[in-house]
Amino acid sequence: MSDQTERTKKIERLNSLSKQHSDELNKYTYFILAVTGTAIAYALKALEEKQPSYSLIFICISICLWAISFGFGIRGLNKFREYLVLNTKCLLADLSAQDMVQKLDPLNRQIGFSNSCQFIFLITGSLCYMLFHATELLSKL
Repeated sequence: MSDQTERTKKIERLNSLSKQHSDELNKYTYFILAVTGTAIAYALKALEEKQPSYSLIFICISICLWAISFGFGIRGLNKFREYLVLNTKCLLADLSAQDMVQKLDPLNRQIGFSNSCQFIFLITGSLCYMLFHATELLSKL
């Protein structure tokens, strides 16, 4: 088998593995984006029916945190697309594994940071939303 054929098969295997990985990451990110969007819509609907009070501070904070989560989700998707393009360029340039890691590592870290922040802001917003309901219940006692 020629070197070119081996190289082509290797690139095809790597592309297949990369596609599987990206599909799973995208499913997770889109799921979190959908949850965040739904939470924002639900909280905004709940705001329509409430009388002004101090407990509304928590619901407003929740909406802001969920919006930040949504932004980090979009950022993570964009960074992942950049990663795939750069990865393909590295494969076509036939770089060594060490050179590829050196080029891809900064984007990989940014993707991880975005995904972590997306999840953290989603959970923090949810906790603030629970505090809103707790203060509403306590004010009725």
